[in-house]
Amino acid sequence: MIDPIEILLVNDNPSDAELTLHVLDGHGLADHIHVVRDGAEALDFIFCTGAYAGRDPQNPKMIVLDLKLPKIDSMEVLRRAKADPRTRAIPIVVFSSSWEDRDVRRARELGAHSYVVKPVDFKNFVEAVRTALAIVVLTVLILEDRPVDAELMVHELRRSGFDPQWARVETEPDFLAHLDPPPDVILADYTTPELDARRALQLLQGRGLNIPFIVVTGAIGEDAAVTLMRLGATDYLLKDRLGRLGPAVKRALMDNQLRREKGRADSELEASEARFHTFMRHSPVLAFVKDDAGRIVYVNNPSEGAQDIVAQLRGYAPVFENGGPSRTVEEVTAAGGQVRQMLSFRFLFNDAAGRRLLGGVSVDITEQKAAERALSQALAAKDVLLRELHHRVKNNLQTISSLLNMQAELLPDLAARRALRDAQRRVHSMALIHEQMYSDRDMNAVDFGEYAKRLTRDVFESFGAAASRVCPRFVLERVFLAMDQMIPCGLILNELVTNSLKHAFPGERTGEILVSLRCADGKTVALGVADNGVGLPPDSDEKAATSLGTRIVEILTRQLGGRLDRDSGSGLSSTVTFTRFSKP
Repeated sequence: MIDPIEILLVNDNPSDAELTLHVLDGHGLADHIHVVRDGAEALDFIFCTGAYAGRDPQNPKMIVLDLKLPKIDSMEVLRRAKADPRTRAIPIVVFSSSWEDRDVRRARELGAHSYVVKPVDFKNFVEAVRTALAIVVLTVLILEDRPVDAELMVHELRRSGFDPQWARVETEPDFLAHLDPPPDVILADYTTPELDARRALQLLQGRGLNIPFIVVTGAIGEDAAVTLMRLGATDYLLKDRLGRLGPAVKRALMDNQLRREKGRADSELEASEARFHTFMRHSPVLAFVKDDAGRIVYVNNPSEGAQDIVAQLRGYAPVFENGGPSRTVEEVTAAGGQVRQMLSFRFLFNDAAGRRLLGGVSVDITEQKAAERALSQALAAKDVLLRELHHRVKNNLQTISSLLNMQAELLPDLAARRALRDAQRRVHSMALIHEQMYSDRDMNAVDFGEYAKRLTRDVFESFGAAASRVCPRFVLERVFLAMDQMIPCGLILNELVTNSLKHAFPGERTGEILVSLRCADGKTVALGVADNGVGLPPDSDEKAATSLGTRIVEILTRQLGGRLDRDSGSGLSSTVTFTRFSKP
């Protein structure tokens, strides 16, 4: 924000303007000086119009005005500035090369505070500026029937550093007419033929005006003076002691300023308190204050029901004992016998007198608690239904597996029997997943490491004596997978272990099958099956590519969005790598 202008310099001669700026700056008379070049621009600046419509409306402390200006004459600028109540109080120093009495007289009549002639004695110019800056422009209304006495009052005000803009009145209509705009101070004789000081004070009170009112009279009794002071007079003094007028006016202005500031502060405080109390009364939250005995000091809701609820909130003693804040859920009985649950926060504080008090806010959470219970019950019911679903699916798959096994026993063809047993093992791998899903506490994700160990042993058991020569070994981390990944991973593991048991150990060959599961970074899962059997023969690629087991593994790997790596060195190693779904 631009700092307010202290001096407005109006001069169309760049040399004179530069010299004036140098003098003002050199004597420390102003830090912020603005220069305009003609009368039209000066009026725009003074009244915030034209190019200066957006400037800070605060008036400059003083105007230095050259007498001869283009566009609009300086006397017209002076006249308009002094005719407008907004700018009348700005001291104006006229800076001119004219010695003519009519120019000096005209400038004085229009309200100029000083008239300095060029070529100038800059010592006099600086003094004129200093004097103008120190002058306090004062609008004065004088209730006096003697013009000479009014002139004496004005003279005393000038001696005290005021520039009085004054008017003398004698009648009630004239007095009322001069109250708009209100003057800075009123000087009134105690009694005049048509309007006395007592009546003038009554008129001010009737209009709600708080204007410093000083009684200046020739004689007044003590009782009358006390009566006037009670009616609102600021001070009184005798006409033969007018030397006290200047100090009395300064004191009255200062007291009035203090009263205005206090009144403004009181109004702001009252408005703030009204906003606070309105907000607190309409707040759905109960706010309360208690003393160390549990007695209620304040409740924001004045209703009897709210008072009763706060009285039932008992957890104040631990807060006073421990000194720290607390958070509790308490049951209270509301009007009508309803039991409500209240979430309360308590804390300690000191009031203005240093008394230790407990502050608290309490929120009715009965509906939220009821909703939580309903949600918890719904989730529990959902959990029961899901477990029952997994249980029934597992039973159905187990039935299918048993039927396939029985059908395989009846088939005379060895190849057909093996095919049915392979299908039976695949169905069993899926049934085992559903069994683990309804058995685990968390059905959203299951520990695949535990499942892999159990499935591998079941596959070994299904091969009977043929698998007794082979030892399973496990290196399994705890990796939790969602069902969408559990089933394809289970089928892949079933195919890889089955393939090793079928082909890696012909005849009486012994060995081991290693099942591994890793998830080092928490995202990338590596499922591996490695055996130390005979490995793949050199011409086995085309044959392996057409087998059902291989096709199943490749299809399921793509379904997982993963990659299948195989290595046939000393035995066969197959690894499926994929990205784990985040646990819900």
